[in-house]
Amino acid sequence: MQVLLLDRGKWPGEIVMNQCINPRPLVVAVDDNLDNLWLLSLALEMFNVSHICIEQGKYVLEAAKRYQPELILLDLVMPDVNGVEIANYLKVEPTTAAIPIVGITAMVSDDYPRCLPIEIFDGFLTKPYLLEDLQRLVTTHLEKKAPYCLAFNL
Repeated sequence: MQVLLLDRGKWPGEIVMNQCINPRPLVVAVDDNLDNLWLLSLALEMFNVSHICIEQGKYVLEAAKRYQPELILLDLVMPDVNGVEIANYLKVEPTTAAIPIVGITAMVSDDYPRCLPIEIFDGFLTKPYLLEDLQRLVTTHLEKKAPYCLAFNL
């Protein structure tokens, strides 16, 4: 079986195909900030999770439809398209509606994330976040679909 993995030697941007004997769950990580995306990528590698990193929100729906990830980690504030809009598109599209979406944001206020349509998100993570918090969210959602693969402990 083939899964998409980021090839560290070709960061940022190019995605290569690799063979996996025991397929790992696939996560799509979306952030317009390359530093944040790189940190997410490193963390997901530590968690033993295959992943696709996307810098532009406009490619998320296509990637989700094509690769059917087990989880999407979605930055909510991006210049090309709002993360809430992306989540709405994903939830109304029949082929992606069941994919859990975790919203990631640096916006912190008394009204945030209460002002968001929380029914379209399966969780939230506020930047800056601890690796333990990211791992807990990823593990919670992936264990439902692939409980055998998350062996990394912080």
